[in-house]
Formats: sequence, C-alpha cells, structure tokens
Amino acid sequence: MENIEKLTITLGPDRTLKLNLRKINEEIDIDSILKIDYSQLVAEIATFDVIVNKAALLLADMDNRVSESKLDFDIFEAKSKEVIRVKLTETDEKGKEKKPTISEVEDTIKSLPEYKAKKIRMFNIQKQRDYIASFYFSARSKSSKLEKLSQNIKTGDMENKLVEGQINGMLYKVIKPLID
Repeated sequence: MENIEKLTITLGPDRTLKLNLRKINEEIDIDSILKIDYSQLVAEIATFDVIVNKAALLLADMDNRVSESKLDFDIFEAKSKEVIRVKLTETDEKGKEKKPTISEVEDTIKSLPEYKAKKIRMFNIQKQRDYIASFYFSARSKSSKLEKLSQNIKTGDMENKLVEGQINGMLYKVIKPLID
C-alpha cells in the first residue's frame, strides 16, 4: 500500500490540478523543500501551503509531546519526592520525627538514575520540537516570499508552465476535466 495522499485543486473551469502528496512520516530533505525552485515557481506557489500546513501540524504534535513528557516527569518527580521524604524521615530516641530538608530531598532525587533518564528524554523531545519549529518558521518565511513572487505571475503563465512534475515532495499533474 502506497503512503500517498491525493488532493485535487480546481484552477479554473477547464483546469484541475491533481496532487499526490507523500505522507510526512517519510524521510524528507528539508533544505530542498525550503529552497525556492525558480524553474518551477508556479508549482511552488500552488503546492507550498500544503507543506506549511503539514509543518504546523507537526509542530502541534510536538508541542503535545513536550507537554506530555513534562507531565510524566512532574508526576515521577512528585511520587519520588514523597518516597524519599518517607525514607529520609528519622525518629530520635525520644520518638520525635526529624523530617528531611527540601535540599536533602532535591539532592537525593537528582541522584536517581530514573530522574536523569526522564530528564534527558524530556530534553530530547524539546530539542525535536525546536527542530520542527525551525522548519515551520522557515516554511512560513518561504510561503511569504512565494506570495510576493506570485503577484508578478499572470494567469497565462500558470496554465503554460504547470503541466506535470514533482516539487516539495508532491507529484502534480494538470488535467482537463472530463465534463466541460
């Protein structure tokens, strides 16, 4: 089964653009996507908003993963602190309890291997989110530039230049409708 989404865009009464989009979970070359291909400028303009949308969805997913990892870490930390407080609580000869200081609890929890592993996992997810955010903001920048360039394109240019090809991980083909 192919990993392709199909999208149809009507360009006018006698022109339809059919796009086959590779799903985003495949390997993609970020640099080639973020670079403007002037030889296929019309196709870039017609397809790039889909890339920006995919990047925005990826960023939303990563924001969610960051929040989930922080929640997981916070729950782990709270439970671990409670266990450590109980373990470090001492009772003297007179039966009086001596509770650990906040600093003692913090130092003990930071020495746990699980603490380090969960903290590193949280940092790695944040780093991945930052990479996606960088891609998203770069894609928005390219989209803005494409929008400015599109103001110089005439309707006839679009019909003559957009025939068939691949750009931004999308296969496109302009076809005439079956019914006029």
